[in-house]
Amino acid sequence: MRLNSTTKSPLLSFLGETIQGATTIRAFKKNDEFIEANNKLLNNNILAVQMMQGVNSWFAIRIDIIAVCVMFCISLICVFFRDFTDPIILCMLLSYTMTI
Repeated sequence: MRLNSTTKSPLLSFLGETIQGATTIRAFKKNDEFIEANNKLLNNNILAVQMMQGVNSWFAIRIDIIAVCVMFCISLICVFFRDFTDPIILCMLLSYTMTI
């Protein structure tokens, strides 16, 4: 989030300055320079947002894989101990594991 705010702040500041000086920019015919600078700042911000979303997705996939492994192990335990343990306990174990 800090990277996102760090890249968004110059973009918003540049946009505000551009709006205030729009008549001067047009008078000196510097439109292309300001558009290019705005695109550069915008690309930096978009890159930061994409990286943040990529890290979040990577973390979510890893957590899901761990949850599937835990559920598989608990299911195997329930199947192997179905004759030795009370079925209610096994059912509770499975239902609490499903909340993962």
